[in-house]
Amino acid sequence: MMSKNQVLKNRLFVKYGHDCSIPTLISDLPMFQQSTGIIAQIRNTWTRLRMCSEISNRARYYLQSQKCIEIERRNHLNHLFIIHPFSDLRLYWELFMVIVHMTMLIMFPFDLAFYKINLVENFTETASWRMVRFVTDIICLLDVIVAFNTAYYDKKRNIVMMDPKKIITKYLFSYFILDVISAFPSDIEVSSFGKTGRVYDDMNDFIMHMSVSKLLRVRNFVIYCDNTSKHFNIRRTTIKIMILISLYMFYFHFVTCMVILLISMDTVPHRYEYTIYNKSRTYMPYNLQLHAKLTYIYTFYQIAGVINNSDYLLANNGKYYVTSITIWITSKFFYFFLIAVILKIIECRAMAKQKYDELTTQLSEYMKHKQLPVYLQSRIWTYFEFQFQKSYFREDKILGAVSSTLRQEIQMHSCKKLVENVDFFRDLPMSFLMKIVTILHHEIFMTNDVILKANTYGDSMYFIATGTVAIYTKSGKEICHLTDGNHFGEVALVVKTEKRIASVVATECSEMYRLNRKDFMRALLPYPDLLTKIQHIAATRKEETDAADDRMSTKGEGGKDRHHHTISFSATNSPHLSMDSITLKLLDR
Repeated sequence: MMSKNQVLKNRLFVKYGHDCSIPTLISDLPMFQQSTGIIAQIRNTWTRLRMCSEISNRARYYLQSQKCIEIERRNHLNHLFIIHPFSDLRLYWELFMVIVHMTMLIMFPFDLAFYKINLVENFTETASWRMVRFVTDIICLLDVIVAFNTAYYDKKRNIVMMDPKKIITKYLFSYFILDVISAFPSDIEVSSFGKTGRVYDDMNDFIMHMSVSKLLRVRNFVIYCDNTSKHFNIRRTTIKIMILISLYMFYFHFVTCMVILLISMDTVPHRYEYTIYNKSRTYMPYNLQLHAKLTYIYTFYQIAGVINNSDYLLANNGKYYVTSITIWITSKFFYFFLIAVILKIIECRAMAKQKYDELTTQLSEYMKHKQLPVYLQSRIWTYFEFQFQKSYFREDKILGAVSSTLRQEIQMHSCKKLVENVDFFRDLPMSFLMKIVTILHHEIFMTNDVILKANTYGDSMYFIATGTVAIYTKSGKEICHLTDGNHFGEVALVVKTEKRIASVVATECSEMYRLNRKDFMRALLPYPDLLTKIQHIAATRKEETDAADDRMSTKGEGGKDRHHHTISFSATNSPHLSMDSITLKLLDR
């Protein structure tokens, strides 16, 4: 049975359907161990919330594997007061700020529209309204402080920058001033501090008009919506259309309030009457001393007429003709921009994404035709998303279109380090390693896919590019994990009669490179001395394994269990360990 602490440490594998019993890289950290005191539990939970989340879709997209996430967490120990951009805490904060920004963008135009009008009933003057406005401004100021303590992802260098000095410098020279100005509380009256007079009235007007700067917060609203949509795996086209429609509705709302403000500043005090009529001279006069809600509804209806019909004109003098024309032109520009963006999203998306969408449509129809069960459909979708990253491309055609030199450089860049980690291949000529790299076969394994089975003859070895696999003994006991940079099955390349000594199962979507024995032997033909050397190393390894197996047969099961946690931890940390060497160490203990 796994303890509560172990379940927390392996949420990603549980999410993918693998019931894991092996501690992770960070199992030795205090914040990931069971605490006895309430204060210690709260402190550890707070620390975990600020660190990179293993189930965050953004973390999986940018960091790609469980090992990278665990390394990111261990690196975070040097900056514990920094909030990771892919953490649970950052996700909760951005979700909260989406709601705050929506509230603020709806409320501040109302304040501008009605702050100088004496209405029978004005909801913007109520204590609850003012309190909400003040709280939203304070929260936006708090968002500035949070930004100073949040790391950022550097796309050019493909790293998460957690250095406080670099975070502060980047924010100061980017959006700090705009964020502070747009978060300044604008619902504060100087008269509330006992100051009255013409000068103080002008100060009140200035503070209220400063609330227009809150339009700058639209940028933050869009960014937070985009980030949260990535976590919940909402299609980018869907969230983009939703944001544009929301901004278009906000434009209607903002223009309506600005028209009320414009007319209230230009009429006789305490009687704000104006008419909205069309060219047929039918008109609807009404009094701005009505209730605020009715005034807004009437104005919104007429602004909709101005936006959608050029025949509508505001008021009956030249100044409002200009206002009507300005509103109509800007609204039409916004409207056509929205339509253009939607058409571009639907019809003119990137070719790779179009191909991917076509492929997924065909795949969906194929699975319906074959009446595949739901669990199998889910695995197929996961495979395609991992393989193509939502962009379809033909790697074989791309590599076939470049020169042989470029093709070799691309393959060396992807696989050279993986090959160099194998004991067999150390100190071998570079020309031979380049041959090995060119004959590797790319493969992807899903969660719980069995890659190797114990007691079966093997004819290939595997290099793990990204992902995690679990090693099981012949009896089915999970003993350790191998992850990015590790390899397994190398003895099978040169020893045909050797059976696999363990089973290997993928615990998450894993990208690997397979080296077949036939291809390996063909590459060795020009190097007969190397073949003799490698066979000698393999024979020595086999003798050591057999001897360790004989020693283990005299020990009880308790002796094996005492060390399995330590072995698994060292295995995940060292890229030079293979399945055979790990199993050998286990048997030796």
